[in-house]
Amino acid sequence: MSQRTALATADSVIKAAWQRPVDALLTLQREGRTTDPALVTVLRIRGSLLFSDAEITAHQNRSTTSPAPDTSPSSTNRTPSPPPATGSAPPMPKPTSASTPSAP
Repeated sequence: MSQRTALATADSVIKAAWQRPVDALLTLQREGRTTDPALVTVLRIRGSLLFSDAEITAHQNRSTTSPAPDTSPSSTNRTPSPPPATGSAPPMPKPTSASTPSAP
């Protein structure tokens, strides 16, 4: 069962409300032959939905073709680097009396 996009839903609502195909209404708007403010507003919102739908599709295409998060395309044939060592660093040696300058 496929889910309808917001753009497809908007197209069917616009077509039902104005009794014309969306393409014909867009032509009327482009040619400046409509003065219906509701139609102009609805077609502007539809334009935003059209842009959003295209952006979502492009993002989904990029997501399905990108490599896994821990790899890059150039490192797929290499062995992974070892994880960083855990724990604390060894303690620093204490200074000896010979290395401490004496006061005059």
